[in-house]
Amino acid sequence: MLPDFSYEIERIQAGGITPELVKRILKKFEPRQTEMMGLYLRYLCDRHGVPIFRRRLDDSRKVNNMLANDYLGEIVDMKTGYFAGNPISYNYSKDVEGYEAAQNLITRFSAENNLPDLDVETTKMAAICGYGARLLYIDKQARERVKNLPAYGTVILTSSGDITEPEYALYVYVVLNENNSPIRKVEFYDEAKTHYFIETRSNSGSFRVEKEPEPHPFGICPVVGYPNNAELQGDAEKVLSLIDAVDRTMSDVNSEIEAFRLAYMAFIGGQIDEETLNEARKTGAFNIPDGGDIKFITKQLDDDIVEHHLDRLHDNIYRFSKTPDLSDEAFGSGSQSGEARKYKLLGLEMKTGFFENKFRSASKRMFELLARPWNMKKPSLQFDPLNVWYEFKRNFPKDLLYEAQATQQLKGMVSEQTRLSQLSFVDDAHYEMELMRKERDEIPDLELDEDDEV
Repeated sequence: MLPDFSYEIERIQAGGITPELVKRILKKFEPRQTEMMGLYLRYLCDRHGVPIFRRRLDDSRKVNNMLANDYLGEIVDMKTGYFAGNPISYNYSKDVEGYEAAQNLITRFSAENNLPDLDVETTKMAAICGYGARLLYIDKQARERVKNLPAYGTVILTSSGDITEPEYALYVYVVLNENNSPIRKVEFYDEAKTHYFIETRSNSGSFRVEKEPEPHPFGICPVVGYPNNAELQGDAEKVLSLIDAVDRTMSDVNSEIEAFRLAYMAFIGGQIDEETLNEARKTGAFNIPDGGDIKFITKQLDDDIVEHHLDRLHDNIYRFSKTPDLSDEAFGSGSQSGEARKYKLLGLEMKTGFFENKFRSASKRMFELLARPWNMKKPSLQFDPLNVWYEFKRNFPKDLLYEAQATQQLKGMVSEQTRLSQLSFVDDAHYEMELMRKERDEIPDLELDEDDEV
């Protein structure tokens, strides 16, 4: 969860944003920022982000292999690909006056900003850190633009607890000053302006106004938060301890196997001095007294216990993160139908469904921001963000035969538009019905007129 910024919001509403409030907000946000940075570095498998890479043993002479298993990356990428692998469709209601002009604006905005790619990256950031963030702005060509902000650098201030509709937002990032020392810059957004602050010196924690604020045309805070869930938790946060346990176990087993090469020699029935050892290295043989013996001392590993332990950890990671295990025979066997595989995806579908509702709310806010500049450019348009419809299609292998048979059974039981919308390869049921009607109209009439009868 984000910290409670109620006090700071009240101060801003009373007297505006100040360098002192910027410092206070960033100080309060720092623990959450560190946590999210750690999660993002862990997703990258960075040596500073994965705990096993930082492990140090008390005895430096022991073998200390460090193996990282990228469960977090698989959990995040699976959810991202499943939810946003097929581009999300943004459509304006066809039965509303001005539909074509509004749809053209949406289509152009999506193309100029590469919205499908932004949707993928927003989903990925939310799955890693607990939420994603977007900033809307006007570029030098007076075009409405949108870009993603990193969650670990974006502070969203809201009194309602809903980050999709913030009162204010703050974006902090690091640059190098004239002395090549890192300093932080801050952009603060309210309903009318963007305010700019800069750190007084490297790591000072104090800020000053960098330049005059600049107005923006949106009328509300131009930053939108995309929550992963109500708790703002990343998809892998609940299973991090299990992932760490797998890393430790596999690293220790790997170290033990490698340590077998360093096994000790036991001499039974005599003593061996350094001179004898040096001679043995040359000749490859030892002279031992009668009744003596030489053997290696090695550890015996119980493979069954280790494998059982790793299997249980492996299963629990997928189970509690609600992620399907693609090594399961249901996915590797061609004998399983598409519907049978869907049952294996039930946990992922529930988790993704929750995120879809949050994503829909945040996207509605994005179009609320766009409505004001669009309506200013075209007063007759009256673009209404509530008339934008969102179509989400899961990225899942299609069982077209099953879909065709199922929809055929629905013929006559539901409307034709509802029936066609059940087909995964039909993006727009209304448009598909229009194509079918045109095809029927183009079929020539084969009935003969009375004068043509033979």
